[in-house]
Amino acid sequence: MKQSLRESVRAMSDQEVQDRYSQETLKLKTLLQVQRPGDPFLGYPNTAMMNCCKQELEYRSLPVPQVVSPGGEKPPRFPVTKTINRAVLDHHRGVNSGVFCEVERSSQERFVYQVWEARTRRGVLYVHTLNGWAFPDHVWVCSTENAAEQHTLWEAS
Repeated sequence: MKQSLRESVRAMSDQEVQDRYSQETLKLKTLLQVQRPGDPFLGYPNTAMMNCCKQELEYRSLPVPQVVSPGGEKPPRFPVTKTINRAVLDHHRGVNSGVFCEVERSSQERFVYQVWEARTRRGVLYVHTLNGWAFPDHVWVCSTENAAEQHTLWEAS
């Protein structure tokens, strides 16, 4: 299959290769970024085609087009993940009293855990706590001067 894909790409004109590479890259960028209501779904990218087109462009010594999604670059899904992880590192340096989260474990019970790490998968925030990975309802950091002083980092909408 890969051989037939390469042959079909080699049969394309320079402009067709650049256009196809741009089309597949745009699909990939749109899929990996925030999907807002009203954003068009361009379909799933054919990454094999995209890679073959890129290799062909390099083989032909043509410039690889820079692709920007419509409306410019969108923000990452959860820029707060970096903020939470930085706050956890700052806690180890003594800058704050710790990062905490509130997790609902059953219908009426809510528990507070210290956060060790944060990550996102497919636009969903997970935090690593003493109890393992959890979906938090609320994440905050406490200041060193006054442990009762809390600064919200993230809240479920």
